[in-house]
Amino acid sequence: MGHQESFIRMNKSKDFNSLVSVIRMQGEARFEEATPVVVITLNKPIRGNLLYQCDPSKYHFKAGEQFVYISGERSGQRSAWDFFENCEGIDDLYLEDLEIYFAECFPVEEIFENPEFATYEDFPW
Repeated sequence: MGHQESFIRMNKSKDFNSLVSVIRMQGEARFEEATPVVVITLNKPIRGNLLYQCDPSKYHFKAGEQFVYISGERSGQRSAWDFFENCEGIDDLYLEDLEIYFAECFPVEEIFENPEFATYEDFPW
């Protein structure tokens, strides 16, 4: 299908730690299609880039927001249900609160190369 990199976060609940906990409880082996790689914390706000059809009014994130950066098969990143496909016991209401953004909408080079822009650490398996 193709390789994709994405950023995921919780929307309404804003409970990022619960997202990390749910992924950890499921275990690394469950994420064959798309694997959590790092946890990112924005140090500066970011907006989408119209060059990639990422509307800045929809892709606007404040400093301090956190994401799990995932990498792997595109088909495992199209929705929360696809990402957690091989997992058990995850409530649909929880999945409805999860947002996935393809990396094309983010300044990836800045995030990974400029510590003033964002910081990151390996996903805590």
